Amino acid sequence: MDASEAREILGVSDAATREEVRRAYLRLSHKVHADVGGSDALFRQVKMAYDTLERGAQRARPGAPRDASTSDTAGGRSTTSPAPSPLGRWARANPSLALLLAGVFSLVVVVRSDAIATPLPMLGTVALVLGVAGLLGATQVRARGGTETGGALLKSQLRAGTPRLLRMLGRAMLVGLVASLTLGVLIDHSRRARVRR
Repeated sequence: MDASEAREILGVSDAATREEVRRAYLRLSHKVHADVGGSDALFRQVKMAYDTLERGAQRARPGAPRDASTSDTAGGRSTTSPAPSPLGRWARANPSLALLLAGVFSLVVVVRSDAIATPLPMLGTVALVLGVAGLLGATQVRARGGTETGGALLKSQLRAGTPRLLRMLGRAMLVGLVASLTLGVLIDHSRRARVRR
């Protein structure tokens, strides 16, 4: 659906503000909803028209906060959010590395402050493991050329990296098992040799 078709469905002009588009959407959706005698198909069409215009408004102003005039339905609070800090932007662009560093930092805090009795060591360990898994999948996700950031990017990285981490841990456990069995056989052989003397 293009913007002109969406405007036609909502009955707004080309010069309509986001607030006017929102009001037209609310008015129309209340009329065409299945609960008031409309149909799901009509409601979906109105919703699609609103989403089309909303996406267009967001693309027209990349990086700009949403209009202060928009409010959520729960409490009338403004949905304007402050621009993220440089550290916040970096963390959204590199979520796995941020998680890994947070895990390392929390474990350093535990070691330096003897905070063993707190949940911090467990949280730090989980963050560390998830960060490693995410970093193992980061290259694969980057190669696909996705435009995700933040939680969505972390989820994709974890989905790609967790199998690699599990394979690596499996190999490490196998090597450890073989090494301990070999060491056990050598120790047993050494003890038997001493007994024979």
